[in-house]
Amino acid sequence: MRLSVNIWIEKQHGSCSLNGISEKYNTVMLVSDWAECSEEEMETGFTAFGQPICYVTEHYGTIIARPLEAHHPKGSLGPMWGGSFVFSSDSRFSEMTGTYLPLKLMDRYETQHLYDSLSQ
Repeated sequence: MRLSVNIWIEKQHGSCSLNGISEKYNTVMLVSDWAECSEEEMETGFTAFGQPICYVTEHYGTIIARPLEAHHPKGSLGPMWGGSFVFSSDSRFSEMTGTYLPLKLMDRYETQHLYDSLSQ
């Protein structure tokens, strides 16, 4: 299943995704499984209409939205949560995700150096 969903960014602090999808786009194409994507979509990470693609997966017991690997910068760690969520009021959203709640959008990537400096 595919569904265009909105990106929600907390307004008081803004996005902390370090130039991730949530800082560049207002929507993503959410797919229930990355295997639903075409070969071209897997290579580029975008739909034919230029919309970034994320897939639904479980991360430590929580359902999240994760960008396709094409969005993963080489040599970086992640994805991590940058403070943004994805959601749609369309009933297919809860069918796809199994929840009526927004999903964390894991679109933050860090270099090892940045990760080490923030972890101290």
